[in-house]
Amino acid sequence: MCLFMSDQPIDGPKTPNLGPAAPSGSRMLVGYPAVFREGIDPDVIAALQDLDKLLAEGRDGTEFSFAVTDEASALRSYLLYTTVLVDVVLSAIASAAINSMDLLVIMLQRLMVEYAAKVAYYADHPEHALYAMTIGNAKRILSQLQEAGESAERITEAMRHRELLRSQFSRVDHLRSLRMPEIMRPYAGPADYIGLYAMPSGLLHGDPVGLQFILRSDDRGQLLASFEKSTDEINARLVDAGADAHVVYDQFVSHFFPENQQLACASKALRSRLEKLAVRHHWGRKTLP
Repeated sequence: MCLFMSDQPIDGPKTPNLGPAAPSGSRMLVGYPAVFREGIDPDVIAALQDLDKLLAEGRDGTEFSFAVTDEASALRSYLLYTTVLVDVVLSAIASAAINSMDLLVIMLQRLMVEYAAKVAYYADHPEHALYAMTIGNAKRILSQLQEAGESAERITEAMRHRELLRSQFSRVDHLRSLRMPEIMRPYAGPADYIGLYAMPSGLLHGDPVGLQFILRSDDRGQLLASFEKSTDEINARLVDAGADAHVVYDQFVSHFFPENQQLACASKALRSRLEKLAVRHHWGRKTLP
């Protein structure tokens, strides 16, 4: 039998699940116990908390070496690494939403999109996971050292390391590092790439394109800075971030605990829960799940 991780029904009482009331084992600190932002759906926060708990418990119970020897170990190493990143972002995005740091919500959602897209792509193309974790990483480090004007000694050392990996993993040496449009293309359309990744990247990098998330026109046509979004938008973004985090969790379960039906059942139930929340919070959606 599949059970929701939370005992609070999706359409049940809107009682905030905060602070000490968070599920046992959760590492999510979403605000002071007495503080809750009006309009933020506590069912959404509870779902993020439960997902955060699942990630932390699954990772903490995993004994695994980060040594990469083949496609399978490369993918598993990347998955374990990404669960740590998702764990951190889940905690931060909930806290940001409750404390009205809405631009941070947009930036953190963009990070979650990138994590989910890369995990999905590497799971579908494990040879790219192997390349990224070995040769691709070595090439990137070398490039960064060269761009920074590092010493000839360090650059030579990085070159040796790159060539060693090229020899060791020659079967994937023909590959190259993929750009995000290529990684996202199998899973999302151009508008998704622009709206969920490219434009929010402007906020992260301080590029002028990020101004579109800040500027608005008043009744006189004057441009004003606005840092707070509607709770309809923020609830929808939180649900989407949860759905992206679930992509990572589902792949983690599939590759680390393939025979564990209890975890598979929990993952399926949480996915269903997020889909119902997506219907409830449909801001900006062209199609519903």
